Amino acid sequence: SPPEIRLPQSNIELGAPGRIVLSAFRSSSMPSNRSVAFSWGLALRDATDESMNGTTTGYSPFLSSRNQPTVAVSLIPPHFVPGMSYWFRVSARWVDQESSTLAGAGAGASTAVVKVHIRSPPISGVLDVSPISGFALETSFTLSSRGWRVTDARSLPLIFSFYLKTSNNERRSLTALSSTTNSIYSLLPLGDRENSTVVVGVEVVDAFGASSIVEKLLQVRESFSVENKDEFLVARLGSLPSTPTSTDSTIIFQLAAASENMDLTVSTRSTLVSAVSTAA
Repeated sequence: SPPEIRLPQSNIELGAPGRIVLSAFRSSSMPSNRSVAFSWGLALRDATDESMNGTTTGYSPFLSSRNQPTVAVSLIPPHFVPGMSYWFRVSARWVDQESSTLAGAGAGASTAVVKVHIRSPPISGVLDVSPISGFALETSFTLSSRGWRVTDARSLPLIFSFYLKTSNNERRSLTALSSTTNSIYSLLPLGDRENSTVVVGVEVVDAFGASSIVEKLLQVRESFSVENKDEFLVARLGSLPSTPTSTDSTIIFQLAAASENMDLTVSTRSTLVSAVSTAA
């Protein structure tokens, strides 16, 4: 009889495309003169189609190994997409160690199948920003996100992370912590030199880790009501407690973000860096 193998799970749900490790376990003893030849195959079907479960046909082989029951697969686009299910099958046969040929070929192979489903992320949400233009370190912008739809109730609650993009296209958080709160108030930095534009966005993550992003372009111009930006920032930071609360930490993050493109003294920039380190 062929070697007996099993997979620890028959169904796996992933919150997002990524790397997954599959391992088959041999439950029968191995004769001293034999090894085990493992073969992995992949089949794609609609997420609601269970017809592949337990079948031995329709799989495209992608890896064969000797005595190695583990495979690592990168489930990333464009080959693997959210909302779809993928069936992985592993088969095992005895191999004669001396001749490296299949032993007991008439006995066939044992198989095990696991279904991997990549959950769909939240969809159809929007990011509202008011006002759509303003002044750095002066205008309090309201960012709110709404209208998100999920696959089922297990995806809840949704976690919202608001951010802006720096001139290097890096994200800078506008809140100390991600939370279920779907709106915030924030100061924003001076926009780019050509047209004063700033990119803000929100990442929405469900309970499984599946996420979606929405971004919006705003215009933020230089403020002339704040004459000395160094003094303003130092005074504002100095008014906060030495051990900041989560609300204080959010203010610190926003002040640091709002001063992103400003010409500040080395002392002010150092004070900002220190405050962010304390709030993190």
